Amino acid sequence: AQYQRASSRSLWRFVRDREAKVVAAVLGDVAGSDVLELGCGAGYYTRVLLASGARHVVAVDFSQNMLDQLPMGAVTPLCADATTVDPGRRFKRLLSAGMLEFVPDAEAAVRNAARYAEPGAVFVILVPTDTWLGRGYRRFHRRDGMRIRLFNEEAVAALAGSSGWTMSCY
Repeated sequence: AQYQRASSRSLWRFVRDREAKVVAAVLGDVAGSDVLELGCGAGYYTRVLLASGARHVVAVDFSQNMLDQLPMGAVTPLCADATTVDPGRRFKRLLSAGMLEFVPDAEAAVRNAARYAEPGAVFVILVPTDTWLGRGYRRFHRRDGMRIRLFNEEAVAALAGSSGWTMSCY
């Protein structure tokens, strides 16, 4: 229940602010756009997208507790599995920041996202890497009994390629 507040403090905030700049640069101008966010959690990036002018965010998460922390307004929360969710339409901008490390089948989630992408869509995937910071992130979640996956460039390339996406690393 305190995830949003906890993620807005200290080192976590520093890392998130840095990541948000890269995500915004890669995702491009979202002003006036509808965005599909897979694994929205408590809505950190939902808030970033709305503050950047997104018209509407379809925010998907497996946890109703996380969805309950989303901002009100131009957000449609969907409690669903990213590997099977059907948002009912296609999007030009898609985002998955901090989800793929938790799902048992990351490839299925990325493949499902491709089904709801307009031609030429941009899908930004943010995953933890096997660095000191990623290992610290993994230890943090292990305290709550969660096991997460760390990624390398080859693993992300395989996810993209098997799902019809073209990969660029930043």
